[in-house]
Amino acid sequence: MRIGIIALLHESNTFVRQPTTLKQFHEDLYLEGEAIRSQLADSHHEIGGFFAGLEQCCRNGDVVAVPLLATRATPAGVITEDTMDTLVARMLTIVAATHELDGILVAAHGAAVSQSAADADGYWLSKLRKQVGKKMPIIGTLDAHANLSPLMVNACDVLVAYRTNPHLDQRARGIEAATLMVRTLRGELHPTMAARFPPLVINID
Repeated sequence: MRIGIIALLHESNTFVRQPTTLKQFHEDLYLEGEAIRSQLADSHHEIGGFFAGLEQCCRNGDVVAVPLLATRATPAGVITEDTMDTLVARMLTIVAATHELDGILVAAHGAAVSQSAADADGYWLSKLRKQVGKKMPIIGTLDAHANLSPLMVNACDVLVAYRTNPHLDQRARGIEAATLMVRTLRGELHPTMAARFPPLVINID
């Protein structure tokens, strides 16, 4: 089984006037293909956990990690419309050019906002879902501070959130997501998600 790996991460602050552009993504983190493995496989990041979890689940080479795109910008103002369009278009192009994927692991922050999409994570995850179809598993990670949305839930089969603040368990959550992916593809699990959104404001503490 061939498992794609994608990360598109930004924590947007809508009170900051200066928008986030493609330049900020390239300055912080922008990797494609095997450069993702070489730079992040041993990291504390959930992407490192994706690689580790897939390796742990591998039986005689039956699980292959296929790094596709990993990009992140430091927390700042909302993402410009052109930047969001460019990143999503590039992601979809890479996915379309990558053959025989059985599932995709995604790292999203869950609090990204663009000038054209208040729920930017739900937007790009929905675009990915439309591209790969309903049958391919998409399993992802979210920051503990994510603004979970119906779009995110509908686009993914499983979403795993960090459990610690400060975030000490990113790699562990990536391993968890990768393990769930392999078990799903082996038919051991049939994940189902549902979310309710009561009208409450919850303090970060």
